Amino acid sequence: MTIREIASITNISPSTVYRILKNPYSAKSELLQKIHQATQGDPFINSLKKVYIVIPFLNEFYTHFLIHCIELLSKQGIQIIPHIYHEDPKQEEEFLSSIILSPSIGLLWAPHSNKNSYPFLRRKKFKVPIVSLFRQIEDLGIELQIVQDNEQAMKIILQHLAYEDKKNVLLINGDPYLSTAKQRSMYFEKHINSYPHIRGDTITVDFDNWHNIYDILLQQKEFLENCDSIITTSEDICFAVLKLLKETRGLESMLKLKIFSLDYSPMLEILGISMVYFCPKLAAEKTIDLLLKKTNTPDLALSYFLPPNIII
Repeated sequence: MTIREIASITNISPSTVYRILKNPYSAKSELLQKIHQATQGDPFINSLKKVYIVIPFLNEFYTHFLIHCIELLSKQGIQIIPHIYHEDPKQEEEFLSSIILSPSIGLLWAPHSNKNSYPFLRRKKFKVPIVSLFRQIEDLGIELQIVQDNEQAMKIILQHLAYEDKKNVLLINGDPYLSTAKQRSMYFEKHINSYPHIRGDTITVDFDNWHNIYDILLQQKEFLENCDSIITTSEDICFAVLKLLKETRGLESMLKLKIFSLDYSPMLEILGISMVYFCPKLAAEKTIDLLLKKTNTPDLALSYFLPPNIII
């Protein structure tokens, strides 16, 4: 929708429409309301000039998520500043504190932890558009969130294992200080209770690198020896499991196991690992959609649950 079209619908002069679109927070509320009604759902009204994308690391998911976000924001003429904080909470806080927040600056952010108070949030003077990814931090006042539907993912996996008559399931999960990892363990215990014939065990590891994960699993290899199916929650965990299984069971025995991953990579697909994963393109589309809606409608507050995709 062009400025002239908006002016024609609202009976506001084109120059006034241009001025309001450029700086909506300085406009009279009745004029802003008219323009909003005329352009509802049209990205043209978006007043964002710059968006920071702050993510913990670059894996298969975040790499493609970042690429899609850059593509979508570039089409809107919005400047993108990505930052990777390498799972370092100090580096994350330093970068976030350095951002000068304003109504024209947005933030897409995958927080390191929901336990951190994040002082930068307390000093923001405007209702700036912030969308958080995956790690639920409602208590920090973040209104817009993309939340992985971990319960649905775990339910799908356990239904499939029950159908295949598996008896001993091992969940290898990340450190429970992460809210997503905590959710996965909780939903694993909840839904496995629906199948009395299935026994479930859990091992927690740090998401550091697959060598460290391998060392942890080596110390608890009796769990792997007794299970007939394994649920892994990252690509690195899956690779560590495969290495240990090859050494302890041999390739032939490995083929009898059912291995699920709550992560996606082409390598895992090539290896025939069953996957329930979350689509980075869909996450990017929904994140940008929330960000633009928040800019257009300052009182909007909602969460979007990202449904899992399935490769079995």
